[in-house]
Amino acid sequence: TEKSKDKQSDNKKPTGAPTLEQSRETPAIVEIAKATETNTLNTTSVDSKIQRTDTIAQIQEMQQSIHQLPQLHGFLEKKSGKRFGGWQKRWFIVKRTHLLWSKKEQYIDNPLDIKERRKFQNSLTLLQLSSVVVDSSDKKKQRQFIVESPRKKYFFRAKNITERDLWVNGLQLHLKALAESMNFINDKVMFRQKTMNNVTKLQKKGKI
Repeated sequence: TEKSKDKQSDNKKPTGAPTLEQSRETPAIVEIAKATETNTLNTTSVDSKIQRTDTIAQIQEMQQSIHQLPQLHGFLEKKSGKRFGGWQKRWFIVKRTHLLWSKKEQYIDNPLDIKERRKFQNSLTLLQLSSVVVDSSDKKKQRQFIVESPRKKYFFRAKNITERDLWVNGLQLHLKALAESMNFINDKVMFRQKTMNNVTKLQKKGKI
């Protein structure tokens, strides 16, 4: 029957979308990745068709802005985290939700896949970062910048001021896009929760 076919289609999981078990990332990061890659965001049956249509349009707009972000990859120098450590040349790449680096040039398809990330020396989730700013103490050569998280500061050095500005401005755009994606998802979660609460109240009153 048509109903049974609908149920079977509902039970099918979208292929290619990372699961929480595969990614070992926070639900918010996985939700962003799914939304930007598949044009879908989980909605409940109580959402109206207008709401779902509006959600898809917003996701498509978010997708477009993310795809327009600058592609950031190349060699930089990173200051060692050790007390008397010097500058180390590393290959850096920004992919969707992560900043990754390694000793050699390489790329990554899915930064949510822990096996792919292990090919790199280390990585940071962009959600961990609070700011990206020019290092004001580097007054002579003016090619250093700082990536800051709530717990730590990371110091980087580019070849020249032009490359430094490309990385600083590019990373700031990536952080802004990710923050907007988070706000979008949080708004949808709050909307669904409010809708479910209203439905529960109506059910208790026997109105539905």
